[in-house]
Amino acid sequence: MLGRIRAIAKFLTPKVFSTIFNSFIIPVYDYGIDIWATQTRLELSEAQAPINRLIAAYHYPSLFRKLRRKVQKGDETARRRLYLQQRKLFLVSDVLEQMRILTIPERAEWTMLKNVFLSLSEDPHIGSQNLFTLSSNTRCSRTLPLLTVDACNSETLRKSVKFRSVKVWNSLPKTWDIQNLPTVTFKKSVYELLVARRSDQFLKL
Repeated sequence: MLGRIRAIAKFLTPKVFSTIFNSFIIPVYDYGIDIWATQTRLELSEAQAPINRLIAAYHYPSLFRKLRRKVQKGDETARRRLYLQQRKLFLVSDVLEQMRILTIPERAEWTMLKNVFLSLSEDPHIGSQNLFTLSSNTRCSRTLPLLTVDACNSETLRKSVKFRSVKVWNSLPKTWDIQNLPTVTFKKSVYELLVARRSDQFLKL
């Protein structure tokens, strides 16, 4: 799919490219992302790399082709030298933000936070009732309620959706007030928080 889109990318307007990306790329890795995206950030960055290459090939076609030719011709030492010399040219964070795209790790966190928020709402999704428990800890002054962290004695449990969702939720700013907060506003706030926390995304050729 990525190769086919790249083949026709030069004929697409930015709006059409964004529409195709949102329609055919995001749903592929977004399906069940809170379940399967349990790898380390380094491993998930390898899955993000082809997506970044597609975006760079569209927005900077001439530069992308030039860099790829230089990289493919050189040996490992030459590639590393080129990468260090032109590191800023490999930065794709601005394009991701321009297209309002979250990386795979960010999308996983966004999905888990959205699901927790909906499960705590007055009208939770079927099957999500009582999935998360509010903590009774009242010692800390915070407007965002904490969730109870279950004891997990195995790596399998620590990779479970519930445990990871609680961990991500409890890392949100404690000053957030979610009472009477519309779902759309919460999603937007989470997106802005994840982008603000984002590490620079560099192109891997």
